[in-house]
Amino acid sequence: MNVLISLDGLSYKSFERWSQSFIDLGFSYCKKMITTFPSVTFNAHATAITGNSHDQHLIFDNVVADVANAATIERIALYGDHELLCNEALHRQTLFYSLAMHDLKSSCIHWPLTTGNPYIHYLVAESSSKKKIEQAGSAADLDTVALHETIQAIESGSYDFIAARFVGYDALSHQYGKDSMEAIHCAESLIGHIHHIYDTLSKSQQAFNLFIFSDHGQSDVQSFFYPNEILAQSRWREHLLNKQIRFIGDGSGSLLFYSRLTQQENQEIMSYFNRWEQVNHFYELGSGSGAESGLGFGSEPGFGSESGSGSGLESGSGSGSGFGTWPGSGSAFRPVGILDLKHTICGEDILAPEQPQYEAMKSLHGYHPDQVEEMNGFMLGIGDRIKQGQIIEQSHLVNIAPTIAKVFQIPHHCKGREIQSLISDTIKEHE
Repeated sequence: MNVLISLDGLSYKSFERWSQSFIDLGFSYCKKMITTFPSVTFNAHATAITGNSHDQHLIFDNVVADVANAATIERIALYGDHELLCNEALHRQTLFYSLAMHDLKSSCIHWPLTTGNPYIHYLVAESSSKKKIEQAGSAADLDTVALHETIQAIESGSYDFIAARFVGYDALSHQYGKDSMEAIHCAESLIGHIHHIYDTLSKSQQAFNLFIFSDHGQSDVQSFFYPNEILAQSRWREHLLNKQIRFIGDGSGSLLFYSRLTQQENQEIMSYFNRWEQVNHFYELGSGSGAESGLGFGSEPGFGSESGSGSGLESGSGSGSGFGTWPGSGSAFRPVGILDLKHTICGEDILAPEQPQYEAMKSLHGYHPDQVEEMNGFMLGIGDRIKQGQIIEQSHLVNIAPTIAKVFQIPHHCKGREIQSLISDTIKEHE
């Protein structure tokens, strides 16, 4: 049995205070797991479970624009696992699919973008759990459900793979701040949940491997930035009002830029925003030629390497501006860039008469992880096929799925690579 646990929003820096207790138990410890860009929940979890970057799984943010109707721009939050992106094309990239192809059963609890995935044997969606608990139920109540379901799945002995996500720390960090008493108390409770899961596995009298990771970190908010309001006062006002361009985001350190303008026009807009003091950089999404065309395809920060720190990003003036076929897009309207803001600045996609929704937010994420270290997570591992007590300086979120596939000794086709320094030599000897 292999178990993967996600602690949403807990940065590697915040986790350090608890790391020694796990090292003392024999866990291997990756000090820093370089996350995705944008460093948000849905992008990160899709990357972790597929081993692919956003050029393949097409999950950039927690919010997307449905552009099936060229006359409208419908802003869609993915929290309910919207079918626009939560579909067979995504499901077949997941580790759940590879396991099912080898007659291995999976249980999945509160993992984003899994609704309707036919390769998961037992699914507990976060949305369904929210409906079952009282309306006033907290994120801690959701985590209690996740713990209960995880323990039940382990004790049943019915599943080969269990993936579960705990959301409480992330939610309370947004509300009160990443170092607040409320958030730290929640993190301590989650550490207790991990020990409970580990103890249950240890008592189960079956071989197991346990992986724990964080998808991203948090950074404190000091000010706010509204790029659509800026467009409304610029020479591109008519393009904005005619729904030819729009920033889309969810109270984040970065925002997607959608456009149906020409590449030259898009680059002029990017150059304009790059002059604003609140902007770290406006990255252009490439057409498939890698780092030479901005973000390109397959260029998650530090992609594929266990120790490299390169971002794979260029200045946004590369040769490609297209993004292949964006789901639901009958027109040329699609994300063509990512506006990355400076540390502590929160971006929101409002346009008058819309009102700000995130001014009470205390901590957030979304920034480029090469620019804001707090965006990166961590990883722990222990079990029969994991080396004991290894300390790994850093790896990458995209490497999680292929590492677990290696532990299962099954193929999983993806761009990530297994973390060799984590895998037991007994597996390598049987290759």
